[in-house]
Amino acid sequence: MEKIPISKTKSEYIRVVFPEHANSIGIFYGGYMMRWILDAGILLATKFTKGPCVVGSMDSIDFIKPVKIGDILVFESFALFVGNSSIEIGVNVFSGRYGKEELACISNLSFVALDSDGNKRKILKKVYPDTKEEEKLYEKAIERRERRKKRISELKNNPPEFSVLGTKWSISAQRVIFPEDTLFLKRAYGGKVLMVMDELSAILARRYARGICVTASVDEMDFLAPAYVGEILNIEAHISLV
Repeated sequence: MEKIPISKTKSEYIRVVFPEHANSIGIFYGGYMMRWILDAGILLATKFTKGPCVVGSMDSIDFIKPVKIGDILVFESFALFVGNSSIEIGVNVFSGRYGKEELACISNLSFVALDSDGNKRKILKKVYPDTKEEEKLYEKAIERRERRKKRISELKNNPPEFSVLGTKWSISAQRVIFPEDTLFLKRAYGGKVLMVMDELSAILARRYARGICVTASVDEMDFLAPAYVGEILNIEAHISLV
């Protein structure tokens, strides 16, 4: 089985922030950041595994500095660990212009390789750490993977009863999944789902704060079941802490 150092898996994805990607005060919309992080991850995952992949989980996303219209975003992705059919990917986002770039966002994701029937597919290539820094990244990726497996197992065994409809500071939306919302196997693309979730959260936050709000961070997120073309997504949000 082929093994390559983590550094050799590097992939870059570059975007420019236009006015349609920003809010009314010119700050980059968090939903697009999450979507583009997923785009960068799926680009590396499909290339590395040589086939279709879907996002399984996103660990925390931290927005370190604001991004504005005209900024150039560079998404640097690395494969940090590879299991039988899953791949752990770290994404660092740098923003700036005229050659001056600063770290804007950090995220870690997991993807699952699938065959043409939607079943898990074995990944035939592995990665290994080649430096002390890569060893730390490799070990942290394994730790996140084990925590995630435990978390998902608990969620499946004890599904949370989450319904916020009827509370004062809550909001919900329904969206039909169309073909343009998919990437592989007629499944809703996680990046588009994240954009809808962020938009709904921003509306609720703005109503409560009576002013413009921006996304500061996102906690762990697990995609437990696929959603297909023709199905309806019911998304609910509520304010949990102020």
